[in-house]
Amino acid sequence: MKGIERLKKMLEGNFQKPLFKIFMYLKTREDMDEKYLNSEKNLTQMYEYIRAEAKKQAINGVAVLDDQVVYSLAIHYFDESNEDLGLNKKIEKLQPSKQEQKSTIVATKTSETENDNQISFFAEGGVA
Repeated sequence: MKGIERLKKMLEGNFQKPLFKIFMYLKTREDMDEKYLNSEKNLTQMYEYIRAEAKKQAINGVAVLDDQVVYSLAIHYFDESNEDLGLNKKIEKLQPSKQEQKSTIVATKTSETENDNQISFFAEGGVA
């Protein structure tokens, strides 16, 4: 199996536009094909690595990276060992951080409270 075929299989069922765009770039790098076969590497962890690196460059919580910088980070991810990058062995799937989970829960509770006090046009027959 070629390395890019391994990445393609990982991409199946996990379509995200940014991930697909990075994959399309990685596909052009034939010199990296052997490195894509490394069993400790996967697209999800690569994506998380790039996000973590972007957060380090963020100013006031906002990071803007050129495509070439993102592609360079993707190549760097496959080029170095997880130990050298300071990464855990495997990340199975993208999971929101605890802060993101709390924000979602708070937003949901707020929405439910607001809906209790609202009148629906549909329930009152106001919309024909």
